[in-house]
Amino acid sequence: MVPYTAPTPIPALTTATSGGAGASPAQDGIRANCVLPGWVDTPLTRQGRRDIPDLDRRVRERTPIGRWAEPEEISGAILFLASPAARFITGTAIPVDGGYLVRG
Repeated sequence: MVPYTAPTPIPALTTATSGGAGASPAQDGIRANCVLPGWVDTPLTRQGRRDIPDLDRRVRERTPIGRWAEPEEISGAILFLASPAARFITGTAIPVDGGYLVRG
């Protein structure tokens, strides 16, 4: 798994990879999708906020929703993709980032 804190090309690579992976096994009922999480409130990111000056402020300012995600908000997208409701979805990426990517 690639951490989302990487530079912009990483989500693009992940998206391209899931798109290619989503095409070939689809006829066998295998779907390949990915979730692109934004900044998530975890023990690790809390430590990062203590260690890196202005990290919290910069993330909040850049994220249109204005806050960090809760882990449950990311898992909701994963549960959806794993559910029967998503049975016709393959080769796609769903950003769950509070709008972070739209601010490029």
